Amino acid sequence: MDILGSLFERFFPWAPKIRRNGHRLIAKTSGYQAAAKFGFSSLEVICDSRQRAVHIFRRTCWFFTSRRRVGFEEIAEIGFGYGDQSVGWARESSDRFETALILHTGEIVNLFNFRGSGGFTNDSGFPDWMYISEHIEGAISNSGVEGEAELYADCLSIMIGVPVGGIPD
Repeated sequence: MDILGSLFERFFPWAPKIRRNGHRLIAKTSGYQAAAKFGFSSLEVICDSRQRAVHIFRRTCWFFTSRRRVGFEEIAEIGFGYGDQSVGWARESSDRFETALILHTGEIVNLFNFRGSGGFTNDSGFPDWMYISEHIEGAISNSGVEGEAELYADCLSIMIGVPVGGIPD
């Protein structure tokens, strides 16, 4: 990814908008992401410590909505996962961090994916010094979505009182 694209990604993030409102942690699809999808789908997750529940509101195909309430007592852990969506031997990684609720029943309730550019990775047989400019560009353009995703998972973990774990395949 070029530096201009990385800067665009940093100022117009493809990650949910997260805020705190009293006893609630509210995460919702970012305005930039909603605009890019022409409002086709959206997600809002409200973790309410007073009601001891996570409320999940989804909209797909503009008109179809679903609501779900998951009580804190139903949640075994917060799922947190990573996937690199880039291809090639020497590349700038395309990071995707997933968050989910793992219920005691074994059900996985997917929440948000945090996407962004990562650092440069050299899996080729050539030495790293041959890709020095790519390493520098990767360091400059690293979007930092990992920290946002970890912070969101940690906040959910603290509010609900369950550990953070991996997402089963």
